[in-house]
Amino acid sequence: MSDTAALNQDAVEDLKDVADQVTAVVDDPEEAEETVAFVEDPENADRNVIEPEDSSDEDDLPNAPDEDESPDVGLVESDHETGLTDGLDRPRVRAPDEKIRMGTSKVDKDTADEFGAGLRDRGATVEDHSITAPLSAYNNQVKESTSIPTMSVLPEAEQIVIGEDDEMILVATDEPTPEVLDHCLKTIEDYIETVQNHGHTQSETAVMAQMYEAFLYGFWAPFANQYAEAMSSPSRTLDNVLQHLYIEGKSDAGKDKLTEYILRLVSDNTVISGVDADDVGVKEVRGVREWDTCFPYAIIDAEKEKIQRWSPIRNYWGDWTPTNVDQPCLIFTTNDALPKSEFRNRMKILSMDVSFPSNPEDPGFREAQEDLSGVLERQNPIFSYVARRMLTEQPWTDGNGTIEDVRRIVREFYDEAGREQPDYFPADEPAEKTYDTGRLKWQRDIQGGRVTFESEPNAITADFDREEYEVYDYEKRLPKRFMSEKSSTSVYIGAPEEFAEWIGYSVDELLNGAAETGSEKSQSNGSGGGQEDGDSTGSSGLFSRLLGR
Repeated sequence: MSDTAALNQDAVEDLKDVADQVTAVVDDPEEAEETVAFVEDPENADRNVIEPEDSSDEDDLPNAPDEDESPDVGLVESDHETGLTDGLDRPRVRAPDEKIRMGTSKVDKDTADEFGAGLRDRGATVEDHSITAPLSAYNNQVKESTSIPTMSVLPEAEQIVIGEDDEMILVATDEPTPEVLDHCLKTIEDYIETVQNHGHTQSETAVMAQMYEAFLYGFWAPFANQYAEAMSSPSRTLDNVLQHLYIEGKSDAGKDKLTEYILRLVSDNTVISGVDADDVGVKEVRGVREWDTCFPYAIIDAEKEKIQRWSPIRNYWGDWTPTNVDQPCLIFTTNDALPKSEFRNRMKILSMDVSFPSNPEDPGFREAQEDLSGVLERQNPIFSYVARRMLTEQPWTDGNGTIEDVRRIVREFYDEAGREQPDYFPADEPAEKTYDTGRLKWQRDIQGGRVTFESEPNAITADFDREEYEVYDYEKRLPKRFMSEKSSTSVYIGAPEEFAEWIGYSVDELLNGAAETGSEKSQSNGSGGGQEDGDSTGSSGLFSRLLGR
């Protein structure tokens, strides 16, 4: 562990202690070490409890509170409550007088001096063997250094804590009602269905399913360190299990806006954007692992070449141990094609094969913007309730599933809300498996006559009527078991039977010209595939959609 990580680990331990003291919830109040009451009944409160609308009046008070009064610590309503429950969807704790202490006697002096210098400017006290800083100073230092907030999962307290200035953002302490679940799920669906209402795509259901899959990943990501601890063993490569998220698509595919919305949901609207890839290098990727935070680190508009230069990505979890500080999952959005295989193997790849109106002169631009704004302005505490269920059940202790655990929870939410699952909800398996966009690309070219096949000894070769750089992307989308290799505008396939089964044809059909036979295959023909819309399977499917059939 680096010296910077050690200092942050000290700080986060104090932050967790503060959270434990103020937010501990027990079934029997008599067993609680302390209690918190709301302002509606102030005479029973042990500490002050503040509601946000009162904050504007504080400057009008003639005198500051007496130093002997109770510290201004208590539960605070978020500005983003739905009002659909008796409790709080996303409670906060305001603790302006709380201090964070970091011991410096066992760390390098230069590191301690540099760390303390930034905090001293924010009101910290720097001594020979320690740094003592206000909670707000530490939270702001982390956010300035990493562009993400402090975030810690506290399984024993059944809480998650996000630091925001002098507040700690928590998750709900109560189970959600059917009404709030219905509201949350409908809001997610309304966001995703902007694809249906305003997007242009030949793979409507596939795009919406992969968009939903991105939400599931975002809600799982803060728990990655718990899964790392449960799965850590000499025989397991964590990087193959705890994957980064890679969202590819054109510049008008809406992938950046999707990522920003996920960050908003996780952070209670305190993080509204990712980090520009131009501001990220190897130093930043390494450094973000030293700040003991599990908030997802999203890198926006990352070029393929840049990603491939960020070497720490390949073995991001390689030297992680249960004694390490928490480190965040990485999310990339990109306009580029897929990176090299050694990076792809560490990534969950989702494809946004859709275009939205992106310029004011584009038809439908205004309507699309208004619909999207309407969804974004709606309060949606779904992460708070997913986290509550995760903390209660702690599924990571099984050492098996990862995102599958969040998938199951959201599936349960549909049942509890009495709401029908949309066709595009990836209920049983990852969306990228059900709707394999690589297979879709190959099927479309086969059906469109843009690829022909020739027999080779124990192999076949696919010859494309495409530019060489385009063929490179086709080859990269093939599973490794096909033993493929690109050469100019051709792709050699060393496992023809397996490839044919995956693509939904026989080898003979491919060699005899599948497009000429009139065969048209859907996603259900490939292994692990599901039924896709007619508009995603070729020219006749597209004509059917245009004709309203």
